[in-house]
Amino acid sequence: MPSIAQSFDNESLPKDKLIAEYERVRAQTMRLTEALSAEDMMLQSMPDASPAKWHLAHTTWFFETFLLQPHLAGYRTYNNAYQYLFNSYYETVGERHPRPQRGLLSRPPLEEVVNYRKHVDNAMKALLESYSAEIKAAVTIGLHHEMQHQELIQTDIKHALSLNPYALGPDTNAAESSPDSGSTGNPEFVHFEGGLSFIGTDAESSFAYDC
Repeated sequence: MPSIAQSFDNESLPKDKLIAEYERVRAQTMRLTEALSAEDMMLQSMPDASPAKWHLAHTTWFFETFLLQPHLAGYRTYNNAYQYLFNSYYETVGERHPRPQRGLLSRPPLEEVVNYRKHVDNAMKALLESYSAEIKAAVTIGLHHEMQHQELIQTDIKHALSLNPYALGPDTNAAESSPDSGSTGNPEFVHFEGGLSFIGTDAESSFAYDC
């Protein structure tokens, strides 16, 4: 199994914070789909979009493939067929289901995908408790990967529901804030000096995230 953390040069979170961040990110993904029905989560409105159910499974596949299989002794995959169904473009891992046909995957059903997430999360808890230097970078990459898919879940379902004259659409943005995030209060303008601003990293050799 290839290491996805190769050439990673970044300080990782301490153990307790990494575990908390894993739980937060994984829970946020599920909150974003609370207002969606199983039928909603099957929709693929164009080849460049993916069903929400596929996003739930693919982000789980990432942790199973790059962390649990190579690093957790005795781990057994939830379903070997998922290695093919929920790969995206990781060609070094193996073949994958065609992206434009993800909306045809009525099976496994949503309930099974949710169970898959629980299976992997339980195993990840055991792995995170071991907290070896070998896994820290890959876990962080996996969390940023899942945050990217949280954005895609929202954009993909909004496009799909926009094509349905009956669907006013659930407010997926309502799930973006966690219960402890606090109130935003009354919106108001914030004034600041104008001019050029640079964002992102200026490191030329180290790894950087786009989230």
